[in-house]
Parts: sequence; structure tokens; C-alpha cells
Amino acid sequence: MSGLISLWDGQPHATDMVSREASTRLLLVRGYDYRLLRDRCPSICRAMEVQMAYRTRLLHELLIGDASMPLDVRLARVLHMLAILSGRNRPMASSRC
Repeated sequence: MSGLISLWDGQPHATDMVSREASTRLLLVRGYDYRLLRDRCPSICRAMEVQMAYRTRLLHELLIGDASMPLDVRLARVLHMLAILSGRNRPMASSRC
């Protein structure tokens, strides 16, 4: 999902999208169509809020995390946060090869 901010404020995209494969397809939703859908299906707003909260938390942790903490501790915090945001709130059992 990309371009959420543009859907809300009508301004150009803040980022570019780059495909890793030539066969990649992009679904483009015009702002007008999004607003019609939003009015008919308010739950889409909640889904967008969750997506923006996820991105905001991730960005905060990556950019503003406590730089006075040792690197390994900061990395552990980021990994823990990503696990929680992806729905894994418990440590995974380690696998042995």
C-alpha cells in the first residue's frame, strides 16, 4: 500500500514506487474513487488508520530511537517492535538445522 497521504490531501506522491519484476501490476485508486468508497464503507478508514499507525511507529523507532543505547539493544528493540506489529507478540522457538 503506497500513496495514502496523496489520497487524503490530493497532493503529489511523497515517494516513488519501483518494481522489482517486469510483471508487477499496480492498482491505482484515484482520490475521488477513494472518497466515494470511504463514504460507503467507513471500515476502510479504520484499516488506513491501522496502516498509518504501523508506519508511524516503525519510522519513529528507526529515526528517533534512543541513540545513547548500544546498537545491539536498539536492534533488539526494532526486531521486537516488528514482531509485535506483524502479530507475533511471543518469541518464536529457535529451529536447529
